Amino acid sequence: MNSKNKKILKILLQVFENKKENKVVRDCAYYAILIVLGVPYSEQPSIVEKLDYKKDIDLKLIKFLERR
Repeated sequence: MNSKNKKILKILLQVFENKKENKVVRDCAYYAILIVLGVPYSEQPSIVEKLDYKKDIDLKLIKFLERR
């Protein structure tokens, strides 16, 4: 992963983790994280439905990004 992507991921992670942010914005940040990381659309949660933060979010991925 190049340094530009690392910077982008850091910003997206901050937006996603900001509980004061609008849920739609946080959802979009999560989808953008998955896209930057190259997660195939077929492995992403459905964008048509609202994200269930307990079911749809890959917490291992988020924890991994937090440590970087």
